[in-house]
Amino acid sequence: MKSIYMLLVGIFISTTVLAQNTAQKLLDEGNALFSQKKYPEAIKKYDAALQSDPKSVPALFKRSTTKVILKDYNGALADLDKAVQLDPKNPGVYLNRGNVRGSRKEYELAIKDYDMALQLDPKSAVVYYEKGVAAFYLKKYDDAIALFGKSIEFHKENEKSYYFRGRIYASKKQHEKAIADFTEAIKLNTKYVDLYMSRGESYRLSGKMELSIKDFQTAMQMDPDNYLAENNLGYLYTETGDLDKAIAVFKKLIEKKPKIGYAYNNLGYLLFKKGKVAEGKEMILKSLELTNNNSYANKNLAEIYLSEKDTKNACLQMEEALKKGYTKDYGPEVEKLKEQYCK
Repeated sequence: MKSIYMLLVGIFISTTVLAQNTAQKLLDEGNALFSQKKYPEAIKKYDAALQSDPKSVPALFKRSTTKVILKDYNGALADLDKAVQLDPKNPGVYLNRGNVRGSRKEYELAIKDYDMALQLDPKSAVVYYEKGVAAFYLKKYDDAIALFGKSIEFHKENEKSYYFRGRIYASKKQHEKAIADFTEAIKLNTKYVDLYMSRGESYRLSGKMELSIKDFQTAMQMDPDNYLAENNLGYLYTETGDLDKAIAVFKKLIEKKPKIGYAYNNLGYLLFKKGKVAEGKEMILKSLELTNNNSYANKNLAEIYLSEKDTKNACLQMEEALKKGYTKDYGPEVEKLKEQYCK
C-alpha cells in the first residue's frame, strides 16, 4: 500500500512540474511577443500559460500589464486581484494594482495599495513616486512634496519626482524651488521638452526673462511643432517690449498652425499696438471665428473699437468678454473699462 501511495505522489509531483514547465515556456513566448508589441498575441500565450498553471503569478502579472496597454483596466485589475491572493507578500503586485487604479482615477484606492507595497518594501523609490503622483492628483500637495522627497532620497536620479515636485512648487508660487527642481530634472533627462517649458514659465514668473526665452527657444529646437512653446516665446517678446520679434513669431506660428485661434489674437493685438488697426482687427475677428470662447480676444477687440471711438461696439465686446469669464481668468480689467465707458 505504501509503495502505491509513493507512486501516486510521484505521479502528482511530475504532473505539477510538467504543468509549471509548460506554463513557463508559454510565458516566455508571451514575453517575446510582448517585446515585439504584439499585445493580443501575447495575451493568448499568457492565457494558455494560466490554463496550464492557474497559480502562475508571473503570468497574471504580465497579462495585467498587457491589458493595461490595451486599455482593458477592468481585466488588468481582475488579474492583479488574483495575484494578490496568491502572493500577498509581493510588493510589486500591490504597486501594479495601485497603478491600474490610478489609471482609473481611483487615487484613494491606489494609495492604499501603495501603502501595502511600502509595508513590504519601505525603501522603494518607485512606490513613493507613484504614491506622490496619486496625492498630486488628489490635490494633497504637501503630502505629495514629502512623498517625492522620499522617492528622491532613495533614488536621486528619478527626474520625474523632481518634475512633479517642481510643478507643485510652481503652483504655490515658490518659483526658486520650482526652478531648482526642474534644473535637477533636466540634468538627468535633457530630452524631455516639458522640463524646459516648465522651467521657462517659472523663470518668466520670477522675472528672469532672458533665461525664460532661452528655455522656450530650446523647447522649440527640440520639438519644432510645439506650438505652445512658440506661442509662449512670442508672449515673452511682447512682455519684454520686443514687438517686432513677437510679431514674427506669431506670423510663423500661424503659417505652421493656421487653426490656432489665440495666435491670431496675439498677432492682432500686436499689430494694433504698432498702429496697424485694420489689420489687427481682422486678425482678432479671425481668432474669434476659430475659438469663440476666447474672452481675451473680446477684450482686445473692445480696445480697438475704443481707439476708433466706437463705444457701442466696444461695450458689446466687453459684455461678451465678461460672459465668457474674463474676470475669473484674467482679472477685473474689463469691469473697470466697462465702468469707465459703458454708462
